[in-house]
Amino acid sequence: MYLRLFSKAILELGYQVVACSADSENLDNWIVAQLHDSPELIKNFKTLTILENQPKRLFNLNLQPLNTLSRWYQAKKTIRQVIQLVDHHPDLVLFNWVDSYLSRYIPASIIDIIFPFPWFGICFQPKLDEPQKINHNHFFNFHQIFKAFYCQGVGVLDNEQTTKLQLQLNKKVITFPDITDEANPDFNFFVALDIKKKADGRKIIGLLGSLNKRKGLLNLLKASQQPSNEKYFFAFVGQLSHYTLQAEELEYIQKIRALNPSNCYFHFELIPDEPQFNALVNTCDILFAAYENFPYSSNILTKAAVFKKPLIATTGSCVGNRVHQFQMGLTIEEGSLDQCSEAIHNLCNDLDISLTSLQPDFESYRKIHSSAQVFCVFQSLFESKFASLPM
Repeated sequence: MYLRLFSKAILELGYQVVACSADSENLDNWIVAQLHDSPELIKNFKTLTILENQPKRLFNLNLQPLNTLSRWYQAKKTIRQVIQLVDHHPDLVLFNWVDSYLSRYIPASIIDIIFPFPWFGICFQPKLDEPQKINHNHFFNFHQIFKAFYCQGVGVLDNEQTTKLQLQLNKKVITFPDITDEANPDFNFFVALDIKKKADGRKIIGLLGSLNKRKGLLNLLKASQQPSNEKYFFAFVGQLSHYTLQAEELEYIQKIRALNPSNCYFHFELIPDEPQFNALVNTCDILFAAYENFPYSSNILTKAAVFKKPLIATTGSCVGNRVHQFQMGLTIEEGSLDQCSEAIHNLCNDLDISLTSLQPDFESYRKIHSSAQVFCVFQSLFESKFASLPM
């Protein structure tokens, strides 16, 4: 999704884009559909199919530095293919998820040798809450790769993270909006239709996307089994991330699923695309975003703002602070079952009276985290980077 929206914004700024993706055919089709009235922009767009670099494992050894170096080598090979494709060295390589290219124990100078191209990375989950001595130690600092000569700067999704990261780096750090695809919902998506039918008029609380432990999956599932919550309907839709769960936790989830409670809906499969995801968001009355051990941004808030759906979030987190600031829902202490049930009850009551006690400002949040804002951020970045280069 981010690759699609970023590519479109950069094309609209007048640049040539070569997008490297494992799903390049769908990406190409999406761009053509979005820019069908601007054939001159489509001419500036090319795709290159690349394979995902699978991490290597050896017993219980931490191979992250080696796997990270392998990704940088693969990135270099990819850029060599891009040069052959367009007969031009890239003026800038944009990593729209640079997190997988970061590691401790790798000096920035090595990255300059491996990848001698100007690059900019967007970091979704920077590790900024570690002891100061680690953050500033050259060898142990997780973000030291950003000190590479060819690195032109870093993008993050939270102003607070921008400030913290700027203290570590002598680089440009930019706050990006946490955008989402606002595609019209697929009203024929069978999962959304099934949820609506089985809810039978009950308020629907949805946990959508990758279903892993840090999303508060277990807390919401336990809340659904409380007698006081039998009058509500809980939808769990998305791939179940087994690797994030202990054996007993996974057993508990499968046990509840097998019991098939009348107030729960389980669909542990990948949501096909944004129109289907948006159909699910549109079907829910409340979105659950009370994540655990997750201090980062989440674009489920942007989805919520687009479709005007209140949320339950975690107090003190980036998501929780934004929900509180824009009055988009209620916050609970991390992992609190009692507060979770109370928030569900209060929000459902508010929905019955049109959220008069909340007065959410969905529209302001939507504007701040819109594609138009991404356009402005890229425009500012490229104007400073390419000021001396002809368009």
